[in-house]
Amino acid sequence: MRKYFFNDLGMQHVFVLYGLGGAGKSQIAFKFVNACQVDPQDPRYNHILSLICIFALDLRSYRSRFSGVFYVDASTKETISADLINIALSQGICDSEKATLDWFSRQREEWLLVFDNADNPTLNLRPYLPSCSHGIILIMS
Repeated sequence: MRKYFFNDLGMQHVFVLYGLGGAGKSQIAFKFVNACQVDPQDPRYNHILSLICIFALDLRSYRSRFSGVFYVDASTKETISADLINIALSQGICDSEKATLDWFSRQREEWLLVFDNADNPTLNLRPYLPSCSHGIILIMS
């Protein structure tokens, strides 16, 4: 994931993490996000850093990698819409999913948008992705 997310900074990257239920996809993703947001010199995070090192990641450049990390429950259209509206409200912008997607498009920092529980293959996620050329999107099924 490091090689994919950290090359070509300023470009949008979409990564799909998939596998059988209960295999630990969410835990890997959450630990990855935590490792990207912590100071590698802080001893409180040695357990996270040890796990991430298994994946051969160089954490010296990971300090506060993302300006913001946003989670969306991608189980249904309704949960996606509700979570996008909650992001809009938490950021002090309008109260619609379109306003949230527009807000992501206007940001110039490297944000991370995580779609968790994207298990329904008939649910098209494309309308819920910001239409811009930057940002990091992680989809987990």
